[in-house]
This record gives sequence, structure tokens and C-alpha cells, in this order.
Amino acid sequence: MIASVKNKLSWNQETSIERVMKNNKHHCTNASNLALIRLFVVISVVVLLVLFLSSALSCAVEQGGETQSGKFTHTHSSTGFIKGHSWGWTGWRGQYLGDGPVDSMKKLADTGANWVCISFGGEMEEPNKPEIFFADTNPRMATDDEIRRAIELARENKLKVILNTNPPK
Repeated sequence: MIASVKNKLSWNQETSIERVMKNNKHHCTNASNLALIRLFVVISVVVLLVLFLSSALSCAVEQGGETQSGKFTHTHSSTGFIKGHSWGWTGWRGQYLGDGPVDSMKKLADTGANWVCISFGGEMEEPNKPEIFFADTNPRMATDDEIRRAIELARENKLKVILNTNPPK
């Protein structure tokens, strides 16, 4: 069929067909090279991942971590592994009163957390002045008694406590 088409074509068109046929042969060679390149890239990525993961695992074990049963613990820290969450943000006056905080702290403890970061709001007059207004100097902030109540709620739920004041407004 190509011979019959060639007979009907001019010299310029004939050379174009030959070029296309040559390019197709060249394209097949490129396709096989491309497959080899893809295989090389995949193997390289797998090797790098294995090296990275084995390195990370050996670092974790060197730092005192144990990897039994899918659990990781830090033995070099006196506090142990901290599993917790911030609670009470932003801690404005009245937020720690009533039954809501009791239920909220219980739900936090039910997640398996062992720490709670009680977060309450202090304020500054200006960002460049280091004086933070707490308690009676700040009528919007939770009172000392409210913060004590939040701490008691945490301890009743067997949670260790971290206190944190929020950044100024």
C-alpha cells in the first residue's frame, strides 16, 4: 500500500513519509529507553526510602525509644511521653464555670490523653510593653479561682497539667 501511495506523491511528500517512518523507529527506541529510565527511578526511590526509614528507626532506638507493638516511648525524659491537648482556650472569665468544663475535661481524658494544657488569656496594653495583665488587673481574664477549678478538674480525671497564657490580643 505504501508503494502505491509513493507512486502518487511528489518527491517532497515521499521524503516526508520516509522521515515519519524513520521517526517512528526512533520513537520505539526512545520508548524502550524511557521504560528503563522509569524503572531506574522507581528502584532509586525505593532504595532511598528504605535507607531513610532504617536511619530514622536507628536514630529513634538510639534516643531511648522502643518500637515494640507499634508503640514509641521516650525513656530519656523524666515526664515520659506527653500525650495531651490544649483546653479552655482562650480562658476568658466565666468559661471554666458550670457543667460544660466538667464534661469537656472528662471527654479529653477519655481520649487517652495523660496531659492537658490549660490555656487562659492574659492581655498586654501594647505588644512592645512586657507587662501582662492577670487576674484582677484584667476583668476579662479567668480568675485565679477559675484556673484552680480547671486544674482540679484535670487532676480528678488523672491528667497532668501544663499552664499556658495565650498571646495578647
